[in-house]
Formats: sequence, C-alpha cells, structure tokens
Amino acid sequence: MKTESAKNTMHSRTVAFLDDLAEVQWFSQVGKVMKPNDHIETIFVSNWDQAVAHCTSSASDDASVESLNQISMYLHQNHRDAYQLWNTKIAEMKPHIAYLLSNKKRNEAGNENGMPDDLIYKFSSSDMLRICIAFEYSDFYQSRYYSELAYWYLNGHFPCSWVGDVAEDFEDAFSLGKLVVF
Repeated sequence: MKTESAKNTMHSRTVAFLDDLAEVQWFSQVGKVMKPNDHIETIFVSNWDQAVAHCTSSASDDASVESLNQISMYLHQNHRDAYQLWNTKIAEMKPHIAYLLSNKKRNEAGNENGMPDDLIYKFSSSDMLRICIAFEYSDFYQSRYYSELAYWYLNGHFPCSWVGDVAEDFEDAFSLGKLVVF
C-alpha cells in the first residue's frame, strides 16, 4: 500500500486486495485456461485482440455499471450513513490505485505478453476502483461480479467482458450470463 494511513481508513478487504495486486505479476496467465471459480460461468478467449474486442463492447461496461448500481442502490435503501461516504471513499482510493497502476505499468505489465499498454489505464483502472468500492462495502452487500473480477486479476488473468443478460433483481444478478476472461 502506498501509505500506512490508508490502512487506517480503508476496509481491511480493500487493503488486502491492493496489497495482493501489488505482489502478483499481472496478466502472467493470460491465454492459459484455468479452472473457473464456481460462482459465475466463464468463457476464455485466446489472445489480446479478442480480449480488446470484448472489453470495448457496450455489454462489458453495462455489466460493470449495473453491478456498481446494485451496490449503491442497496446502500442508499438500507445503509444511508455508509452510502454518504461513497464519494469520500472513491477520492481516498484513486491515488492508491493510480500509484499501483503506474508502478505495474513501469515494471511489468504488458512487456512480456503483448498486452496493449493503454489497457492498464483504460480498463484495469476502472475495474480496480470498482472492485475496491465493492470491498469497502462488502459488510453490507456482497458483489458476485466484482469478487469474480478480483479473483481473475489476482490469478494473473484479464477479465474482459460479460456476455448475457444481467437480472434486474439483486439476488439473481449475474446468474444469466458468463464472464469473459483472457
């Protein structure tokens, strides 16, 4: 973690995720099929061109935004005091994520596996922030979607899209489609 003070204010799950991300070699397992987590069905793609095609689709952004909306709506309806800290938490996390991404880009990511450099900032940074938000509020709401993204990033893969519908109700959300992973 960039500073010790962040450990005093961020949820321990968020801190652990950022610390783990700092240690893992990003995208080191892309192109290798791995046993999926049992939580969400997974489709593997075999190259960066396919991954980029998926992550630039509107379906990918729609799923990510929908999952974030589920967290914020649940908090707004059930835990307003916690919800009031949303923007403060985001502002606190952004510099830590930017620091981590900057170090990873400079030190390892993309250099050995042909990853387009702009992917780190364009796609991974928003994923990282949203995963951190999900972990910050995980005592109130468990996001299956962001837990899955974290799982794949921490295992050296690039989760790049969602294929299929996203159910409107919280309980069945993300049970109607598949996560696309490289």
